[in-house]
Amino acid sequence: MTQILILGGTGFIGPHVVRTLVAQGHDVTLYNRGTSAADLPSGVRRLTGSRAEIASRRDDFAAEAPDVVLDMRSMLEPEARAIVETMTGIAPRIVTISSMDVYRAFGLLIGSEEGDLVPVPFDESGPLRQKRYPYRQETPPAPDDPRAWAQDYDKIPIEELVLGAEGIAGTILRLPMVYGDGDYQHRLLPYVQRMADGRPAIILGDRDAEFRAARGYVGNVAAAIALAVTDDRAAGRVFNITDEDTWTERAWIGHIAASMGWDGEIVIVPQEELPEGMRGLGERGQDLWVEASAIRRDLGHRDPFDVPTAMGRTIAWERRHLATESVDYAEEDAVLAARA
Repeated sequence: MTQILILGGTGFIGPHVVRTLVAQGHDVTLYNRGTSAADLPSGVRRLTGSRAEIASRRDDFAAEAPDVVLDMRSMLEPEARAIVETMTGIAPRIVTISSMDVYRAFGLLIGSEEGDLVPVPFDESGPLRQKRYPYRQETPPAPDDPRAWAQDYDKIPIEELVLGAEGIAGTILRLPMVYGDGDYQHRLLPYVQRMADGRPAIILGDRDAEFRAARGYVGNVAAAIALAVTDDRAAGRVFNITDEDTWTERAWIGHIAASMGWDGEIVIVPQEELPEGMRGLGERGQDLWVEASAIRRDLGHRDPFDVPTAMGRTIAWERRHLATESVDYAEEDAVLAARA
C-alpha cells in the first residue's frame, strides 16, 4: 500500500484517479479548498486549504507521511516552487500533471510559433515551445478577470523546476485532450448534439478531416496517472499519456457515429470554402500527434477501457447536456445547399 497525498483531486480527472487508487488498495489524502462536491470513496482523508497556504501547512503534510505527492493542478511557476520546497524532506517523490501544450507543435497549432511544421508522431523528446506563456495577451486583462491567471501560465518552467529539484524525485505526466464523463469542456458535445438532432451531415474542412490530436479517455488517463504515482520506476521520467490510437478527426467522428447509431454523412469541403467559424484546428496543417509508448513499454500501462465503452460512457454523459433550445444550423445548411 502506498501513502499518497494529492493536491487538488476533485476536478474532472482527479476523482477518477482517486477512485482508481483506492480500488487498488492505496491510502489517499486530498488537500484542496474543499469547495467541490465530487463523489469520492469512503476512507479518503481531507485537508482543507488553498495553494497560497501550502508553505504554512508543512507540519500537516508531514503528519500524513506520504510516499508520493501527486500535484494535479500546478498552473503557475511560483505555486509549483512552493510545493516542491514544502514537500522536499516530506516525500521521496512528486508527480506533476503537465500538458501536451509544452510541445512546439502546439505553439504552431495555435499560431504562437513560426517556422517549419514538426514531423509527427513525436515522443517525449519532441521539441518544446520556444515562446513561453502561450496565452499571454499584449494587453493584460483586469485583475478580476477569471482568466487573468493565464497571463503567467506555462507548464514548461514547472516541468524544469520539478525535474531539477534536489532532495525530491520528480515525474512529469503530459496529458492530452481528455474526454469522458465529467468533461467540463464537453469535447464530444458538438458532434453528439448534431447526431442527436438528426442532422443529415457533419461538415469538415479537408485539412480538418485529416487532423490528428492526442486524446485520452478519462478512465484510461486516470489509470496511467495511478500507475506512475505508485511505480517508483517513474522517478525522473517524463511520460506522454494518450489513447492507444490517435485517429483523424474524420475517424473520431466515425467512432462517435457508431456508438450513437447515426447514419448521416461526413461531408468534406475544401478548407477555404468554409466560413471561418466552421474551420477547426487543422487550419495550419500541424498535427498534435504524439507517441505514448514509453509508459506502456516501461511501466506496463494498458488502457482498462476499450473504445466502445469509453465512447458509450462519454456520450451518455454528454446527452445530459444537450441544448434545450433549437440549435441554429443555417450556416451549415447553406454550405450543404451550395454543394447540392
